[in-house]
Amino acid sequence: MDSQEMKAAVRQFLARSLRGHTLGDDDDIFSLGLVHSLFTVQIILFIEKTFHVELEVSELKIEQISSVNKIVELVQQELNN
Repeated sequence: MDSQEMKAAVRQFLARSLRGHTLGDDDDIFSLGLVHSLFTVQIILFIEKTFHVELEVSELKIEQISSVNKIVELVQQELNN
């Protein structure tokens, strides 16, 4: 899966909770108030299941999952480890 396919998958997942809000790839979903704590857990589970990576939640920083581009960056780092 290339980065464009990853971005499309992340956008599709996030769109379910954005209630019609158009999200740019660098928009911070947390500072925009689009995400609550339960959805944060759902994002992490989505990343692990969709991209077959295991995230170390205790070391994960909220900034790493704050935008489409940040999520794709995180996934690419995990896949390269």
